Amino acid sequence: MKATKPKRADPLVAAEQALAAIDRAREDLRTALELLRRDRQRVDVESDELIGPKAAAEALGCDVRTLRRWKHEGKLPPPLLLGRSPKWRRAEIAALVRREGAA
Repeated sequence: MKATKPKRADPLVAAEQALAAIDRAREDLRTALELLRRDRQRVDVESDELIGPKAAAEALGCDVRTLRRWKHEGKLPPPLLLGRSPKWRRAEIAALVRREGAA
């Protein structure tokens, strides 16, 4: 009985597979970076300006009606009332977004 030599992997095939994996990883990184850029645009963390329900809902990624419900359920920090209009500090909403994102 004759001993057979083990087959060696073709280095060209291995290199092509490695390049394909690198391309997939690069695309995943691009997607993650784009998501981070969108989040940064949605919430300006360093600003302490007051924002209304529409801007707060947009920053939280929800509808204004959901925001009102959360306000009544106590899930949001208490708003400041300017006349009859509730306003939140942008930094408080940003902190809520960070907290909910980490949970």
